[in-house]
Amino acid sequence: MKKNPLKILILEDSRDQAANYRDILRAEGYSVESFQDPKEALNFLSGVHFDAHIVDVSLPGMDGIAFVKESGLASESVIFVSAYKDLRREAEIDFPKSCILIKDVSRKQLIAAVSKVVRKD
Repeated sequence: MKKNPLKILILEDSRDQAANYRDILRAEGYSVESFQDPKEALNFLSGVHFDAHIVDVSLPGMDGIAFVKESGLASESVIFVSAYKDLRREAEIDFPKSCILIKDVSRKQLIAAVSKVVRKD
């Protein structure tokens, strides 16, 4: 019997970036839901569990760190994606099951990051 795929939420305001992450992860066998709007993702999260979350730090209307705090995901597996290298330490300290990737994220980096945060559970 085939094991259910891990579920991953992507919150990325760039359609191209979100599609790239989604395609990579689906090719690896993950189940993926993708959102561009933090408020839409918050509404969807109500009552739905994901094994990992990929969240852009810079989002319109609400930054990724605020999204993680407001959604109650601070203790969940979160991969922050950012264009700013100085956020690396801050994200790891504030969220123990998180890591941060600096754009442009390669296929290898994305897959390794998902494996890393899922193992921390």
